[in-house]
Amino acid sequence: MKKHLTFVFATAAFIGTSAAAQSYDWKAPGSASKKANPVPASATALAKGKALYSVQCVVCHGASGHGDGPAAAALVPKPRNLTDPAIQGESDGAMFWKLTQGRAPMPAFAGVSEEERWSVIHYIRSLGGGAVKRGPAPKPKPAASALPAAKSLEPDPTALALIPQAELQTGPVSREEYNALLQRMAELEKRLVAAGGQSAAREVAVDQSLSELAQKSESTSKLADSTKPGTTKFLIAGYGFAGFEDRPGKSGKFNAGVNPILLWKLNDRLFFESELEFTLAADGTDVNLEYANLSYLLNDYMTVKAGKFLAPFGTFADRYHPAWINKLPDHPLALTEGGIAPFAQTGVQISGGFPVGRMKLNYALYAANGPQLITDTTVPADIGRFEFGNFTDTNSRAYGGRIGILPIPELEFGYSFQQIAGPANARLHSVDLSYAHEFDAIKGMLDVRSQWAWSDAGRFLAVSEAEGETITFDNRRNGGYVQLAYRPTKAKGDWLRNVELVGRWERLNQPTGLTLAGDEVRWTVGLNYWLGPSTVLKAGYEFIRRNGGESGNVNGNALLFQAAMGF
Repeated sequence: MKKHLTFVFATAAFIGTSAAAQSYDWKAPGSASKKANPVPASATALAKGKALYSVQCVVCHGASGHGDGPAAAALVPKPRNLTDPAIQGESDGAMFWKLTQGRAPMPAFAGVSEEERWSVIHYIRSLGGGAVKRGPAPKPKPAASALPAAKSLEPDPTALALIPQAELQTGPVSREEYNALLQRMAELEKRLVAAGGQSAAREVAVDQSLSELAQKSESTSKLADSTKPGTTKFLIAGYGFAGFEDRPGKSGKFNAGVNPILLWKLNDRLFFESELEFTLAADGTDVNLEYANLSYLLNDYMTVKAGKFLAPFGTFADRYHPAWINKLPDHPLALTEGGIAPFAQTGVQISGGFPVGRMKLNYALYAANGPQLITDTTVPADIGRFEFGNFTDTNSRAYGGRIGILPIPELEFGYSFQQIAGPANARLHSVDLSYAHEFDAIKGMLDVRSQWAWSDAGRFLAVSEAEGETITFDNRRNGGYVQLAYRPTKAKGDWLRNVELVGRWERLNQPTGLTLAGDEVRWTVGLNYWLGPSTVLKAGYEFIRRNGGESGNVNGNALLFQAAMGF
């Protein structure tokens, strides 16, 4: 075990050191950066920008712009935090250029109208806490003291028209009379300038009041409209897959499935999401509810979720399990059905994230229905294992959570725990690490994921009905995986940039005293080809080694293929 932990954390130390030397280097050309935003900042522009953001940007950058949208976990590199001072400090022209050009995995939005692109920049500014900027107010006319000296002694007919007719003479005027007229003209012009400045100020004040009133009216109207039937936003996303696997002792078989994800936005704070799983079975189709929950955004740092949700125990179940995100055709041994980690929980959860200095911290805490302890001795490898389903009659509860720390955006360390209280008390722990960064030195993207989990359920005692014997052992299990993937994203050839190499080592250690079950180790090598940002062809070859158990030592290999698409 110490060797496993040493390897995981040594890998983390190397990654952290390498990542610290990297920086965000996507810069717009100087000419583009100097371009001013031609769309005046107003309530209308802000509303138009928000509408476009809600359709095109929120899935990756998140509702608050923190780079935590539903698709963020699957993207490499991760979406930028739009509220970051480094992003907010860029000019409107630089943002417009980046929106237009795009950079993988962000697509180019050149097909969106220029007015909409400029408007969404106004909305991005508002996410950073900046007020909507107004156009420059009209400049008042210069005061009389700033007027240029007269170049001629000839009276100005326009200015003289301002002098009462009774004071005008029809004959020639003297120097003294002319100077007096000039002084009178200056005084009149000064009064006109002052009156014009006050009028402009009143106009600006009225315009600002109207703008604020329009914003309040628009907000009130949206709130009222959101309560009307048929006005909420509904989206269907998800993924599908088809594959083939040939494992030792089993005949090769094809498989297929589709997982639609339903997203329903009731208003700006209330959301519903669920995932269904349809997979082929021997006699038809199996249907499962992966998760279904209602989420309420309390503030920028806390969300309350109730229902069935993916367990925040490590990162695989919560972030990486969808077929088009998982880089190999199967799940890690210790984190799949029959493993030692929960996949989904039914209960209530509080989660969120916030900055800590230059770092970021995310968290999740939950209370849920507890698992069921398997005491049936029919399947020896399952004796003493927990079945993590929605069991309401076990009189047990599960309490747990996860803390994640991101010292830099590309690197995250996590610790998870779960306490099972009830007839079978147990403690689960897990540590995880994830890192993804594009390096110039290797001309591509390096993606590292790892997780190790421990399960301690104390002393187990059961009686085998078949053999009539007592089975006792210390019910402690552990296991996990380390995975590395490389994709030459900066290679010259288009086809080469779509190739990805994957390697994974995984292990599941059974209880020491349980001689009916054996420890298992797998080495998997994979080759992927990306047809698009969310469409991939995967091939994997596994080397399987099982020590002990009813069948003794077993060595074998497995061949896996899969095509997956996210939609």
